[in-house]
Amino acid sequence: MVKQNKNNQIKDEWVIRLIDASTDVVNGYEKYLLDEIDYTDLAHLMLELKEVLPKGCTEDESENEKD
Repeated sequence: MVKQNKNNQIKDEWVIRLIDASTDVVNGYEKYLLDEIDYTDLAHLMLELKEVLPKGCTEDESENEKD
């Protein structure tokens, strides 16, 4: 029972991180469209989101699997 709770806690923490990173990217994109941030700031936010995504969800990792 304890292991199941720990797995749920880890999953919940990941979901929270994913939502936070996604929200940051959406807000950053809005600011980019309004010329409040530049493309490098937006790229930084997107890289942070990419780090949260599970393996296999990014183009770089998909290309590596083909080799």
